[in-house]
Amino acid sequence: DGRCVPVSTGICPGLSSALLPNEFGHKAPETALLEFLQFEPLFRVGCSPQLAPFLCGRYLPECKGQPLVPCRSLCEKAIGGCMPLLQKFYIKWPEALDCAKLPTSGNCYGGGRPGGSRPGGRPKFSSCVEFSSDFCPGMPYETAAFPNLLSQKSPTAANLTLAELQRLVQTGCSPYLADFLCGVNFPECRGDQMIAPCRSLCTKAYEACADTVREKGFTWPRVLNCHQFPS
Repeated sequence: DGRCVPVSTGICPGLSSALLPNEFGHKAPETALLEFLQFEPLFRVGCSPQLAPFLCGRYLPECKGQPLVPCRSLCEKAIGGCMPLLQKFYIKWPEALDCAKLPTSGNCYGGGRPGGSRPGGRPKFSSCVEFSSDFCPGMPYETAAFPNLLSQKSPTAANLTLAELQRLVQTGCSPYLADFLCGVNFPECRGDQMIAPCRSLCTKAYEACADTVREKGFTWPRVLNCHQFPS
């Protein structure tokens, strides 16, 4: 049986609780969000404003009254806007998210909550912001560049994401993981430059945690692909 689980995430703004396990068997928000983040490249190019409401509804169904699923039309709009990009990069839309499996009307929603829109385009450094984080104590700098590498616009949103990833950090799979995630969420603001974590740090964290990621049912987010970081 499902239960209402508190959720606080910048990925699905306005969502306060989700009914879990979801249809994919995710029992914790952290697990659902890690798999959800594989779609981050699509958010970053802003291919469809319907993508976030659709995916939030599938991975983190809102726990409010009778559970609702996205309508087929919302799914089709989300895919339709992103299809050229999917085809260009030979990305196959997951069979589990097939629009044909969703209702055309009735007990479904067509947009809006749960979820919200994500800013389109690649993250651009616009300001240096003072920050504090219980998840990243002892950082050697006091200001971070925002929007950060995950397109988050504030330290609050970054801290929410780090809270969601703590379950993986707490496994102790890598002594480098926390430093890497802190660098992604709070990239150093040095003059007019955003300083991203080095590729070597990402690689050390990923290689040490790969087995744990698989065993715990996590998915390493594509947006954290180590090849995207500077060498």
